[in-house]
Amino acid sequence: MFRSYFRALLALIAAIAGLATAAEVAAAVPAAIAVTGLIVAQSGGPVADGDYALTFRLYAGEKEVKPGWKEGPVVVTVKGGLFNLGLGSEVALTPAVLGAMPEVWLGVTVGNEPELARKPVLSAPLAIRAAIAENLDCSGCISAGHLDPKALAGYVKTGDLQGFAKTADLGEYAKAGSLAPVAASGLYTDLKAIPTFADVAKTGAYGDLAGTPVLAKVGVACGTGLVVKGIKADGALDCVAGGVTAANLPADGLDEVSNGLLKNQYTESAASTTVPLAIPDFSGVGINDKIEVPDFGVAEGLAVSITVTNSDISKVRIDLHDPTGAKTTIYDGEQTGKKLTLQLITPNVKALDGWIGKNPKGTWSLVVADLSNTGGGKDGTLDAWSVQVKTLSNKKVSAFGALQLMVTDVAPIPCNNSHFGAMYASPKELAVLVCNGKDWVPFQLVQVGSQENPAASCKDVLTKLPSSKDGDYWLKTSAGPAKYFCDMVSDGGGWTRIAVEATADATGWSDGTLTNATVGGTATQVHGVWGTGGGASKTFDFKAIPHTQARVGGRYYAIDSWDNEANGAQVYLDGALKFGASKSYGGAGSGAGWVTASFTPAPWGNNSGPNGYWTIETALGLVDHLAGALKLDFKTGIDQDKTDESFAFSHVQVWIR
Repeated sequence: MFRSYFRALLALIAAIAGLATAAEVAAAVPAAIAVTGLIVAQSGGPVADGDYALTFRLYAGEKEVKPGWKEGPVVVTVKGGLFNLGLGSEVALTPAVLGAMPEVWLGVTVGNEPELARKPVLSAPLAIRAAIAENLDCSGCISAGHLDPKALAGYVKTGDLQGFAKTADLGEYAKAGSLAPVAASGLYTDLKAIPTFADVAKTGAYGDLAGTPVLAKVGVACGTGLVVKGIKADGALDCVAGGVTAANLPADGLDEVSNGLLKNQYTESAASTTVPLAIPDFSGVGINDKIEVPDFGVAEGLAVSITVTNSDISKVRIDLHDPTGAKTTIYDGEQTGKKLTLQLITPNVKALDGWIGKNPKGTWSLVVADLSNTGGGKDGTLDAWSVQVKTLSNKKVSAFGALQLMVTDVAPIPCNNSHFGAMYASPKELAVLVCNGKDWVPFQLVQVGSQENPAASCKDVLTKLPSSKDGDYWLKTSAGPAKYFCDMVSDGGGWTRIAVEATADATGWSDGTLTNATVGGTATQVHGVWGTGGGASKTFDFKAIPHTQARVGGRYYAIDSWDNEANGAQVYLDGALKFGASKSYGGAGSGAGWVTASFTPAPWGNNSGPNGYWTIETALGLVDHLAGALKLDFKTGIDQDKTDESFAFSHVQVWIR
């Protein structure tokens, strides 16, 4: 998983201004908010330059769950940590939106991070001016003096009507009250054609009637995934998306929306490492033990567990001190007995409830006092105690199923600093590709050392897969991929076997002489047997497998009556003498790796002296080697014919690493 942490400081350059209810005023007021922001990394410095997705929400209160307005995600260019944009450019800020908010709070989300702390939106000059216009919505507050005289043209003054008020020209007009009996009686049959209100409701044909009720349109549904929010002015259904949405999703709803596959809620624990501690008798001071609670995150719940043993727990007092230094007596002899197991769990725990919604990081301490005097000095112990924090983490997410990456052979986004850590899976390359800020780096999904993904060497396999076992692996060679046996244990492991002879093989040797023999009672086949001047050599091609060391194994046999010739046994690597040893006729041989053994058929010299062989791998040890091939020579320093003195070799092995 990949992590980015942000915090933002927003400065409102021009607040939500001029969105008054009067159309005349609103027409002259900007419909957007200019916002300048600074994004800094968790370490304190500005984030890397690039594009970031920001989401803005306006709420009617600091703790309001559902926003009254939302815009975004909006892609914002950040340089040096700073960005500028105008809110309302995509989703209009209207008087209707803001009129429903007694106060306005701005919330900002960076990418998929949790919403940052909300900030109140304060008045700007235009908004104050709009408030003045709003206050003019009253009765009698506007007089003729407020109006342009030209607007009163054609109107008469009240004094001009005085003459008409005194005349009898209106004497034939009935007063409104005189019509009341007509309305109440049913004696006027010529009015029966007048429709009743019930008729209007049924027909809807009387469009000149004001205030008629809106009737919902029947036989109309919202559709799949939608629910009815209300009825529009024309009688149509007002439909919205049903179920959980981003607007009503709780901060701890990750498991709900992921069908239980993801969670970011954890219970972390910090326990005392100094317990058990003896509690002195008759001491009001008691003992003090501390726990450093690390940064687990904001607490959704808190618990403290304590275990104390004492001859009489009714004489024990326990005080809990939180990181602010506040002390709460959480136990004061309320129980009897010798064992106290105390567990405080929010809610309704005075000492802990105040930490809900806060980070309880810091020093928590416990003071335990035994107020009795048993004469024993210390007959009680603080056995254990711990602090558990239930958190809603913004640092990690746990998955309870397979995590499926996007599968594509084409990078879905460019790899740059803004996309550092992005991943996708490529079936063409059989790899997971990760952006390192510049290039997409493939991590192969086929085992290194397989035919589909040959390794450079056995050491390469062991480096990439440290748990690799001895066995056959595919390696890259100058002749193409080939299977080699790898020794993953001996001398640190990572050895590539170039050659091994379970029994002597004449292939490739300059002298292919082979002899059947029995050594120490075991049938075998050896190279040779030779006397003075004899021997054989072979060159082993490593086929461009990289290496820095070689390991050569084999048996060098001393047969018959060697007379202590200097370097009677000789092994050369690339022309340089790497092993030389002598054997005295009367002794048991010499040199590292010497093994005494009988040789059958009996040696030609008919001597019954101590025959045997040197294990040259033990004698040679590990050899530094970088060349692409190795020439191996078995020679001798003995000075007699093979019928008197002779040598042979077998069990040749060559390894490189």
